[in-house]
Amino acid sequence: MDLAVCDTCTLIQLRKGEILYCLNQLFAEIYLAKAVVEECLDADTRQEINQLNHFKIQSPRGLLPLRLGPGELEAISLATELGNAVFITDDETAIKKAKQQGLFILRTHQIIILAKLAGIIPSAKTALDKMKAKGEGIQEEVYWQILQDTGECSPPEPGREPEPLHHHLQ
Repeated sequence: MDLAVCDTCTLIQLRKGEILYCLNQLFAEIYLAKAVVEECLDADTRQEINQLNHFKIQSPRGLLPLRLGPGELEAISLATELGNAVFITDDETAIKKAKQQGLFILRTHQIIILAKLAGIIPSAKTALDKMKAKGEGIQEEVYWQILQDTGECSPPEPGREPEPLHHHLQ
């Protein structure tokens, strides 16, 4: 994948999972709308964005006539202008509007799966657990599905919870 435009929620979640760096290895170029960077109120997130030196901070030339928050609006407008960019977000309203613009969307959990399968991150479970510990509400079914998709847990037997394979991964 070449170009990506990332929304605020994904940046914050990946940083909480301590895997923000994985975007650099999944995409040749990563664009952030200026409004998205401004929404990252956490100074540490802004500092990490600047340190990674792989993010291109840019405002779109024009804004689409969509009813969205400033970050989502600028990010979708920018992704549309770039033409062949993947739009990364978990915001349901932004996903709906981005699909209407013909954009290809990835969610944070898909980034985690791609990064794990590509060998960029050592453990999806570790990243997810860090995200949960820092207040990200990850649905249990999504959590276990990610671990299954990355081979970090076995599929459950009927009526039982999936079992992490973390003791096999170390």
